[in-house]
Amino acid sequence: MPAGRPSTYRRDVDGKKVIRGFDIMENWYVIREYIKKTHKISDIDIDVLLYFFPKHAFTKSEYQSVSFSNQRRFYLHVKKRFIKVKAPHENKAKTIYGFSDKGSKLVRSIYYMLSGEWKVEVNRALKVHDRGEKGDALLNIIERLNSSTPPDTKKAFYEQNNPS
Repeated sequence: MPAGRPSTYRRDVDGKKVIRGFDIMENWYVIREYIKKTHKISDIDIDVLLYFFPKHAFTKSEYQSVSFSNQRRFYLHVKKRFIKVKAPHENKAKTIYGFSDKGSKLVRSIYYMLSGEWKVEVNRALKVHDRGEKGDALLNIIERLNSSTPPDTKKAFYEQNNPS
């Protein structure tokens, strides 16, 4: 490696190198739990929304073809206004759907919280998390997460892979 050039590796994890910027998922559990509680959605709902977010446009059959999605979940996401009709068609099977502003904001908030650019609202977290050992542990992690400065590698990773 040339002198003066920083290493692209951050640390060893079980003998494997972790590339800088790819540690963005280290707080995934906390952010996922927060999103689930604040938006009253399940893990699978989050997975489906994250899966379809980069696609921008899809049909109902494409949405339902994913193994963890189904017709009930599709209509739930339409009802909760996470997805909406982008291009109506007289043949409903050919109607094009996409993310609504609400759905886009939800997914972007996940990315921004993971990158550390947005803080998790502690007051809101207090209202939605159960008090008890698990809830207290999550709140402690949220407070630690909010008090830390996000590394540039995390911000850069999100900005490079999601320019809008």
